[in-house]
Amino acid sequence: MKIRFLGMGIEQGQGVSLSEFKDHLLDASGTKSKLGAFDRYFYCKELEGTGDYIAGLIVTIKDHKRFCELQSEDGKLKVVVNTVGLDSSLMDFNFFIANMANGLILYQYYHNSFSALQFGQFLQKQYKNKQILKRTEQKNAETKLTQKIKTQINKRFKEGLSFQLMVRPENLEALVKELDTIKDFEIDFFELKAPETEFTPLSNFIKKERRTFSFVANTKAAIVSNQLTNIIKKFHITEGKLTGKDINGIERIIHIADNPDNFGEYDYDEITIRLNSLDVENFQKNWVIKELRKKASEFTHVFDAEIEQ
Repeated sequence: MKIRFLGMGIEQGQGVSLSEFKDHLLDASGTKSKLGAFDRYFYCKELEGTGDYIAGLIVTIKDHKRFCELQSEDGKLKVVVNTVGLDSSLMDFNFFIANMANGLILYQYYHNSFSALQFGQFLQKQYKNKQILKRTEQKNAETKLTQKIKTQINKRFKEGLSFQLMVRPENLEALVKELDTIKDFEIDFFELKAPETEFTPLSNFIKKERRTFSFVANTKAAIVSNQLTNIIKKFHITEGKLTGKDINGIERIIHIADNPDNFGEYDYDEITIRLNSLDVENFQKNWVIKELRKKASEFTHVFDAEIEQ
């Protein structure tokens, strides 16, 4: 089984900056919550000497105590059932580092662990919690809280956090087909393409142009996936995002990036041996975090890019 380092990004919503969200995640370190079918522990710490980077670990506790092994004995195969210790649990692990100046994240994942999509939903929930806290504080600070003031405060926190998966342009079509419907398609051109004469005097100064294409409600992803892929290839688009919904009605954002699908691939057994006797309170000193930092430094054009939030 392979362990991969995946790229993703988050964009702040309304009322809570990435800096505030960073502090919220640090405050949430050590907490346990029910995410999906399992209990998961969340740990988060600042990375010393890296500016705005934080490091994190999610430990998923499995709810079964027995596991099966296939053993070979005298040329025959047999199944052996083992039980973990009384005070022990089977677990999955996911490390990450995040540049909270631009919202770009490098996330460690393997099959059946906490997926990048689930992690993004976890961050959205945490962001929403921070919005609720700030919204409540602002309402409590009002000497006379009228309905009009309530509405005004609520509007400050209307939009939540969004997250994006990084994907190479040539692999976009497969991801689009995983969606049910398409909402909009936003792309960046690195040269000015607008024909309007008003833009001509600015052509030497404009670095890139952004265009957003909105689709008719409930446009099926399968219908437009080929056309979108052809546009990306024809115009050599390396930046942009596509918004849609999966079959469960959950909004997903796919980030188009001129990057590898993953930023590192490792054998599961080689990684897990490096976790032996890991103190989760000091997880940031582990080899996996060091390797994530190393990979981020190899792709500084990605993870240290200046992104307007």
